[in-house]
Amino acid sequence: MEFGRVSSGESIANVYHGKPLVAARVYYWKVRTWTGNRAGPYSDIRKFVTGDSLSRFALPSFVLRKERQEPVAERRPGQGGLVYDFGKDGFGQVDITVGGEHHTDTLTIGLGEELAADGSVNRKPPGTVRYREVKLPLVTGETVYHVRITPDERNTGPKAIRMPDYIGEVLPFRYVEVRGVSGLSKVSRELITVDFDDDAVSFVSSDTALNKIWELCKYTVKATSFTGFYVDGDRERIPYEADALITQLSHYSTDAEFNMAKRSLNYLIFHPTWPTEWSLQNVLIAWNDYLYSGDDRLVRQLYPDLKNKMLTGLAREDGLISTRTGKQTPDLLKSIHYQVFNSNSKLEDNVDWPHKSVLPTGETDGFVFMDYNSVVNAFYYEDLKVMHQLSQALGFTGDAAKYQAMAESVRRAFIRTFIDSVTGLVVDGEGTRHSSLHAN
Repeated sequence: MEFGRVSSGESIANVYHGKPLVAARVYYWKVRTWTGNRAGPYSDIRKFVTGDSLSRFALPSFVLRKERQEPVAERRPGQGGLVYDFGKDGFGQVDITVGGEHHTDTLTIGLGEELAADGSVNRKPPGTVRYREVKLPLVTGETVYHVRITPDERNTGPKAIRMPDYIGEVLPFRYVEVRGVSGLSKVSRELITVDFDDDAVSFVSSDTALNKIWELCKYTVKATSFTGFYVDGDRERIPYEADALITQLSHYSTDAEFNMAKRSLNYLIFHPTWPTEWSLQNVLIAWNDYLYSGDDRLVRQLYPDLKNKMLTGLAREDGLISTRTGKQTPDLLKSIHYQVFNSNSKLEDNVDWPHKSVLPTGETDGFVFMDYNSVVNAFYYEDLKVMHQLSQALGFTGDAAKYQAMAESVRRAFIRTFIDSVTGLVVDGEGTRHSSLHAN
């Protein structure tokens, strides 16, 4: 079908208004732009599949892809195996083509992120550096084996994002070591990412080190997109609001792609984590989504939830909020979709992690936690300013005026409560003179 020319100054977020689409069907499309009356060339043909049921607005479900990669180097260390180097770490799977001489042959395959001193794959890496060993029974004759990766209980718990069935389980690895057979003919990796345009954004400077840092950051955004959501990596595979905010902005700086941020925001609205400040990050993620994508459909749909995520129910008369003054009620937690597992399930101020209770030195610069804390209220003030702008953009003028007035009240209360009149610094909380790096 041909949709026809659309007169618009927008290069993105143009909504389709053509013939109604049909559920469970494959569609192919291409597009071109005009400058005045001069038509540009058509884009490459792309395709998408509609869902089993259609609604006016829904986020895509199938967003992951497999990119087949060949090794960039091959070596034989002293232990007799072959080590294949794919050049960069990545979440993926491995295929091996083997000419098995006997049906009793068994391969030992090591997948890892680090090499040992002798050039083999490090089988006992430090910390959370990954290594996995798989035994692969062979059949007679040349066969392509897709090495099955079993789930890891550390990152496939009830809160973790599970890999979809159409992809299967993955592991982060750069190196593949194969031991135990001579008839090996080919090893390849399938890197799992969202659809990432490597040519969408580029950066070059006169500083070689800075160029390498840029490439590392860009590749990291691509490589850690393996679930289709912004997760914490392979530690827990759980989306966290503050991590998502940082990764969202990094993603926008490395590719012109918006669905992953939208999917992550939509997920986090209904699967919140425990830090007070993290609830407040949802509003900032939503505002960035609107600013960068130009598409207001998701933020409009989530607008009632975004209002609850601001935690205005925790405010006292001057506008400052606290989770420690008895206002963290079951109804408030329910309004932000916070799942209460027991009597201790509640929001807690984070500031930074880990706290001293987890690590002796902590990472909070000695932050003194009081009932009313400056870090939480700084985020709350930013939320009020952003919601004033978002409400205006969505046409909710009454809300916009309300949030503007609330922001001004909080600004005055913040200065009065958290600014040390002697030092000029921001104190950690009401009732302490301590001023941490984090507060300032």
